Amino acid sequence: MRKFFYKAVELTTGIEKSGEIYAESKSEVISKLQKDNLVPVNIVEKKKKRFIPKFKSKNSLILEFTEYLLNFLKYKVELSKALLLTYNYIEDDNFKQVVNNIINSIKAGKSFSASLRENSEYFPQIYANLVETGEKSGKLAEAIEEIYSYLKQTEETKKFIISSLTYPVILFVTGFIATLLLIIIVIPRFGQVFDDLNMEPPFLMGLLLKTGEFLRAYWMSIILIIVLIILGFNFLLKREEIREWFHKIILKLPIIGRIIHLNDLYRFFRTFAILLKGGNSIIVSLVTCEKVVYLSELKQAIRNVARKIKQGKTLSSLLRNESIIPETIVNLISLSESTGKLEIIIENIANDLNKQIRDKIKFYLVLLEPIAVLLAGFFIGTIVLSMLNAIFGINNVG
Repeated sequence: MRKFFYKAVELTTGIEKSGEIYAESKSEVISKLQKDNLVPVNIVEKKKKRFIPKFKSKNSLILEFTEYLLNFLKYKVELSKALLLTYNYIEDDNFKQVVNNIINSIKAGKSFSASLRENSEYFPQIYANLVETGEKSGKLAEAIEEIYSYLKQTEETKKFIISSLTYPVILFVTGFIATLLLIIIVIPRFGQVFDDLNMEPPFLMGLLLKTGEFLRAYWMSIILIIVLIILGFNFLLKREEIREWFHKIILKLPIIGRIIHLNDLYRFFRTFAILLKGGNSIIVSLVTCEKVVYLSELKQAIRNVARKIKQGKTLSSLLRNESIIPETIVNLISLSESTGKLEIIIENIANDLNKQIRDKIKFYLVLLEPIAVLLAGFFIGTIVLSMLNAIFGINNVG
């Protein structure tokens, strides 16, 4: 538990109070104070000195901002005041300036959604669209709550994928570095011994010696070539035809392709459900969803459906023509159209896709971890065996 000092105002009397409270986060402090009918004005954590600065991604900053803002709006705090209070809890200087720009835009008479669109480098289009829907319907707090739920689930899914892949990646990287160090530092010493004895090294040892010599002689060129390949590849991916070709290859990959496909479908249907629940039309929702997904084929499918749905065709009939959308999902949407519960079914589809992603990652990791161990052991073991073979060869000569 962390220790926080707070200043707050009592809702009924307006009396200012201060004190200290233990909690896991500032957001938890706000929730605890609000249960006591206190509106927090300032919260400061008593911290130990840190020598390493804490880095937060844009998504984390937006999620934190949304959580603070939601806590204040739930208690009927006016938007401009809620934003000012939220501003006090933002620690990142750059993002603090973004929030300040939003506050100034609102003071100048612009709407909250318009202010968010002016800062699109942080706030995606779906965020501004949902806020605009909340402003028009008079349900801004409910709209912010939907956004928070969406961002939190998306962030949790991303963290789950990253944390799940951390262990196998560490195994691969550790094995690769260990192999390089053996080839570059240890193996050359055996080469010197063979030179001194005027002997020809065994085949495998000779191969490793030549590899080590090549790496030591051209390591800068190798790094430069790798960097140029990456930069060139990123440049080529800006061309639509190259990007489409690359995405088709990704989808054909046996494990990674399936996970990327499911994850992109999840992003599409989760965003679609949020927008529909917020009161947006199907066409407006589809146009926004197109900008959220990654795969070119899915983007094109959404674009096709958005264009043709104006002709009065049903959503399911149009999605059925797009091969990237699974048949089972289309059937569920067709069912929802007859029952009039499209938003609910699409939200359930998104939740099911999220579960499938987690289950598949867990399953593949069961296979991936021993494979990573075996590969690392194979490369290092091969080098060790080549060294032992060389030692025995030298002893036989002696």
